Amino acid sequence: MEKNVELLAVMVASISIIFSNYTSMQINKDLLRRLALGQKRLELTKNMTAVLSGRIADVEKYLTTHYGYQIRNSTDKITEQLEHDYENESTGF
Repeated sequence: MEKNVELLAVMVASISIIFSNYTSMQINKDLLRRLALGQKRLELTKNMTAVLSGRIADVEKYLTTHYGYQIRNSTDKITEQLEHDYENESTGF
């Protein structure tokens, strides 16, 4: 009878270890998915910043050549604002 109880205890312990490993694998899988999405958001933000900087430079050149306006540091100010907003935003981690 004692051997049956010991065998049952070993089986229950083995099953619980298998389920805990499965659960941790699912958690890691979800975490990796969230990290990949965060990386994609970062890349998109960088690309949008580059496009925005290019468009701002075009507008600055247009205003300078056609109207004589001198706009200074507008690209830097917008980039700083975007970086500040991103640093203060919750990324979900």
